[in-house]
Amino acid sequence: MDTRTTSIIISIIMLTLLAGCGSNDIDRRPCAEQIPCPQPAENTYQGKNISSDHWTSLGLEDESVSAIAVHPCNPGIIYAGTQFNFSAGTRGKLLKTTDCGATRDTLAVGGSYRTIQLQPGNPDVVYAVNGSILKTTNAGQSWQQAREGIELDSETGVGSLAINPQNACVLYAGTAWSGDVLRSTSGGNRWEPTGLVDTGSIVDELLVGSQDNKVIAGIRFKGFFYSVNRGSSWMPLTEIIKGDEFSTNKLIISPENNLKMYSTIKRLAHQSEDGGKNWFKQVGIDSLNNVQVKTISSEGEFLFGFSQNQGLTIIKTN
Repeated sequence: MDTRTTSIIISIIMLTLLAGCGSNDIDRRPCAEQIPCPQPAENTYQGKNISSDHWTSLGLEDESVSAIAVHPCNPGIIYAGTQFNFSAGTRGKLLKTTDCGATRDTLAVGGSYRTIQLQPGNPDVVYAVNGSILKTTNAGQSWQQAREGIELDSETGVGSLAINPQNACVLYAGTAWSGDVLRSTSGGNRWEPTGLVDTGSIVDELLVGSQDNKVIAGIRFKGFFYSVNRGSSWMPLTEIIKGDEFSTNKLIISPENNLKMYSTIKRLAHQSEDGGKNWFKQVGIDSLNNVQVKTISSEGEFLFGFSQNQGLTIIKTN
């Protein structure tokens, strides 16, 4: 082994240790400092007159919003990703508002954003997926690539991502068309395949249970699958929602109750009280301005979506 190779290996090891990802006990050791929720900024969303019978626009009417992430402590802090559109001459953007849409900053330009994830315990760490994976550790002030080990081409790209809430070094990424699920134990520095590969579809969504580390994957037209051994093997989760009717936009597990789950499937918001085995319709939004639901706030109080007429939108669930 030459001196240059040795130096590179040492550098990688040092970066991993500095990131807190050097222990072998990947199920117990949290990667990130647990930061308590700050008090929400005044009037970030309370003054928007948000109701449960109509969608309220938060701006971006001239964009095509394809990904939304909401701060776990303050729903007025929102990250939004938009799509690249060659015909319209628009470039995909990653944007952020801290006042529920009154103003916004452009964090990055380029690509079509498919999902945005805030790290549990430290929402200043954000992952944004636009075929590749971008990562920030300072709430969007600067970004770096986090995709080593994932082969990307014109047809296969990363479309979904989940973070283990008990150990933020462990992440899962899902790809399109071949439908693979990959895992990282180094906070995105390096990726490897799991046992869910070549599904022939699209991994629409991924999440990890907040208490039991159960990994759940939503595969388009195939339903939910889950793993209890960090992705080594997978089993079907439910027979209730599957087949041609299945296409999920977002899955969220309550941080207070691991059996309570929320999911946006097609144009409806669903809720499960038994860990995803059975689902009931929480709110139907088919007739409400043709909105595409993109995500749900951490306790299911708000839905966030997009429509051509209103841009980024918000509605109460009850």
